[in-house]
Amino acid sequence: MKNKILKKYFNSNQLENFKSHSFLTLAQIIIQFFFPPLILLIWGINNYAALIYLFSFATFSSLILVPVSEVVRLEMTKAYANKKYKYVNEIFFNSLVWQILNIIIISVLLLILKNYIGFESSLFSEIKNININFIFLVLILNSSFDIFTSFFYPAIVFQGRIKLWSNIHIFYEIISKLTIIASAILFEFNYVILFYFFSNVLRFTIIFYFFYFNIYKNNFYIPKHYFNMQIIKRIFYLSTSYFLESMSSNIRNNGFIFLIGTYFNATTISLISTMKTIFYFLPMKISAILNYSSSVEFSKLKFNLYKRIPFIQKRNLTLILFFLFFFIISSILVGKLFFEFWIQNKELNFDYRIMLFLVSEATIIILFNTIITPFKSLNKFLNISIIDLLNTGIAFIACFVAIRTNLNLYVLFFITVGMCLLNLIITISLFKNYLNKI
Repeated sequence: MKNKILKKYFNSNQLENFKSHSFLTLAQIIIQFFFPPLILLIWGINNYAALIYLFSFATFSSLILVPVSEVVRLEMTKAYANKKYKYVNEIFFNSLVWQILNIIIISVLLLILKNYIGFESSLFSEIKNININFIFLVLILNSSFDIFTSFFYPAIVFQGRIKLWSNIHIFYEIISKLTIIASAILFEFNYVILFYFFSNVLRFTIIFYFFYFNIYKNNFYIPKHYFNMQIIKRIFYLSTSYFLESMSSNIRNNGFIFLIGTYFNATTISLISTMKTIFYFLPMKISAILNYSSSVEFSKLKFNLYKRIPFIQKRNLTLILFFLFFFIISSILVGKLFFEFWIQNKELNFDYRIMLFLVSEATIIILFNTIITPFKSLNKFLNISIIDLLNTGIAFIACFVAIRTNLNLYVLFFITVGMCLLNLIITISLFKNYLNKI
């Protein structure tokens, strides 16, 4: 019965992707439901906050990396749909140049920025025998394996099927969280990060295995002229919009955590991290099920079918608005009750104002992401990504100035929500103009 209802809204490929992404999201939600309470119980607030801070710092350091994976996936999907199999092969292998460059950039950047982390601050004061050089070596290796893993992503999903990638990602989510919990019980802080890295190596090994034995032999071959400067330049040109979008998202999420970790205590960073899990990342992950599935389908549309975009978007926005209505009402009515049941820690006191700010920001960003889905799928969102980055950059600078003059957490949330709302208003105007040109 459920399948019949879904088939009214989605074609068979989109339905399969919808189910796969739904299963991935459900698994992530279940894992995330158990992980923070367990790690807080085992490890305490200080260790947990330090771990969040370090991972946010590492991700924030990837600000200037060239995000080629989604661009290459998009180009491979379009080329495959138009039976340009040679180009599918060439753009995939040439993307390796940018991935190697990204590894060099993140390694150098982390080594430089290592000296700017205040390891003498209260955030790290209770961590015994912390080895800064060892931790940063592991962070560099972990970031490198993340980049190598992303190299294989386009090859696995370019045909429009994401089930294999989702299943591997679910396995990695389970193993990595279990690894952190087990190593937190058995070892000191340094080795928790090391064993997390080992789980990343395991994920990379599994992905490489499936790529080589299931995908490479049937779809790819090593080209005679491995590097093609024209294709390498084209990848960079097409990545511009995604690069700006990635910078904006990175600043908005990890930059904000970095600021809080620098100027506030471990309790504050732990509270915001856990509250964001429910009132920000949870709705974002659920909405991404629809947006990602639609993105794959949009990218497979041929030019003469672009007029279907308004119809598909109307359906998507209707579903998203229903979801947001439920999310907002349930957050207001039972958000505090659920949080206190979930995180039973006397030091982390639920804050209604933070919840309302997070719910508002998540709602605005979900609407923004839904509206720009067809732009992203066709790689026609450069203007939007420039405006988004500009607004996010202004918000980050304003937050930095505000935090230096007045250590008020609510001011930071007010600034970020205000700039997100401005972003959404501008994007709606651009979307209307785009529809008129189709």
